[in-house]
Amino acid sequence: MTASAYLPFVRSLRDAVQEAALITQWDTEARPPEVEPERADVLLFSPHPDDEALVGGLPLRLAREAGLNVVNVAVTLGSRVEERAIRRLEAQRSCALLGFGLIHTRPEGFSAVNLTARHDNPAHWADMFQCVRSILQEHRPVCIFLPHAGDWHSTHLGTHWLVKDALQIMAANGEAFGGLIFETEYWSTNPAPNLMVESSLEDTALLVAAAASHASQVGRNPYHLRLPAFMLDNVRRGGELISGQYAAAPAMDFATLYKVSRWKNNALHAIPVRPTLRSADRLPRSLASMLSG
Repeated sequence: MTASAYLPFVRSLRDAVQEAALITQWDTEARPPEVEPERADVLLFSPHPDDEALVGGLPLRLAREAGLNVVNVAVTLGSRVEERAIRRLEAQRSCALLGFGLIHTRPEGFSAVNLTARHDNPAHWADMFQCVRSILQEHRPVCIFLPHAGDWHSTHLGTHWLVKDALQIMAANGEAFGGLIFETEYWSTNPAPNLMVESSLEDTALLVAAAASHASQVGRNPYHLRLPAFMLDNVRRGGELISGQYAAAPAMDFATLYKVSRWKNNALHAIPVRPTLRSADRLPRSLASMLSG
């Protein structure tokens, strides 16, 4: 066996990415309506516009198959003030494509969502987590998606602690959230996921299209074209991280990994979880039934 045997395979991957880079599909004048969402069953806290697409495998299926009302919370509109208007529009397009509701923490989004602000600017931090608290109080979701505590990017780390601090304040005031927390990953992989969710070819293409709707960002870094590769590699990682060392990789192509816990007594608690959800598994409305199989 020589490397040349795999050269057509490697070349086809490169050519597919280059061909996909030529796709242009967004009418820059099209403005999907920004509708105030109904009460959310699922709140997806996105540090930036585009994270709803990059980690959205399970939220997409919860909306489509389980009939749950998934609402994306745009925590920020990015760090560049001059780009915030276009990034708000791009978030509208992405959420409209995915079938998610969309709400904003502030019309212009939060700024300085990071651990430095948490430690050194308590007034600014308290203002932000009280806003998150209000969103949680209004919607009373059954589950929350947020980045895991080690997801590298400063705004991802800040978003993790912003939501957790809001939950802790709620608990201290007798407003405890008792639902499920799904920790997502993108910039740094989670070392201990416990749930692998398969996406069909069609759903994977939809996630790529939703990521591509953030044209101001993928124009400088076409990460939407790498999203299928990331989801392919999740199958490799999840096969052993979730099922155990030396376990055979499951027979799926694209997947997203999550760590699921229950928020109880002001902390995250491990729960038994069905390790894989395949695309052929039709998800019921009950999250408990879904996770237990």
